[in-house]
Amino acid sequence: MKLAENIEYEKGVLKIAKRTLTPEDELAIDFSRICEDAPVEYVLVGGYIAILLGRARRTEDVDVVIRADAEAFRNLVHVLATYGYRAIQGSIPDGVEVLYRDYLARGLRVRFYKGAIIPNVEVKLSSDFYDEYTLSRSMRVELAGRTIRVSPPEMAIAYKLYLGSRKDLEDSAFIYRILRPIVNESELLSLSRRLGVEDKLRLVSQLL
Repeated sequence: MKLAENIEYEKGVLKIAKRTLTPEDELAIDFSRICEDAPVEYVLVGGYIAILLGRARRTEDVDVVIRADAEAFRNLVHVLATYGYRAIQGSIPDGVEVLYRDYLARGLRVRFYKGAIIPNVEVKLSSDFYDEYTLSRSMRVELAGRTIRVSPPEMAIAYKLYLGSRKDLEDSAFIYRILRPIVNESELLSLSRRLGVEDKLRLVSQLL
């Protein structure tokens, strides 16, 4: 199924062809490969989804949700260090226990970068229904010969409506417009009701 000039959907996989990758794309591909090598369950979320689909904007970070205990996170950080990543909040791999105990385990995020500080990867532990939903229903995307996992469209759209800034609402509308043919409308409505954004969803739907 052709969704846009450079985007197709086939057998549950979103296939995106880009002449030039954005810095966010390159970071997402690299970090995804490292998560798979570690291995750690992950999903890319947030504004990067709109950028991935072609929205012409930038972001300071690529948001990632992971499912990991202290040992799995330690393995991930060791692989990150091997590939030249650094942590903004501390040294790695020596400070991995501090990053897990004082940040992730307390619901805070840890940022990793390679080379330039922006864009960086902002990592959080799965901690609620929405994180678990996103991880368990992540969508496979083929990009530049690699496979990455991103938020399912229903959650990407609804959660952006929930965040509610102008940028978030524009991201939500953009994602919805591109992916509407593959969106499960009843699931999107259910998530929107759970998040209390049913009215916003109705408005966005009318504008598409």
